[in-house]
Amino acid sequence: MLLFWMVLVLAPFLLLSLYATGPRVVGRSHRTANKEEGDLPRVSVLKPVKCPDDAFAENIDSFYRSDYPNFEMIFAVETQDDPAVPIIRVAAARYPHIHTVILYTGTDKPLNPKV
Repeated sequence: MLLFWMVLVLAPFLLLSLYATGPRVVGRSHRTANKEEGDLPRVSVLKPVKCPDDAFAENIDSFYRSDYPNFEMIFAVETQDDPAVPIIRVAAARYPHIHTVILYTGTDKPLNPKV
């Protein structure tokens, strides 16, 4: 019975210490550290945007600075007149090696407003 309680009490500490001392690579998370960049799947980051706030440029820059090596940015805006479009274009120009798409969705509202 004592062995059962020792395992029950010590197991979380053991697991936590194994996690804390696991493999790390500076600038990369441990999930991508053991894989070659070519082995990782391409990821599309979809960012719906409408009337950006003051921190918008800094926020989208944080997406572009991701340490994941194989991704693209897709911005969805209603029209070309949205004030976010020039900010997105400036950010895309700063990161030309990252594929960026601006989708113009139009102003027609779907039957389900959550879509």
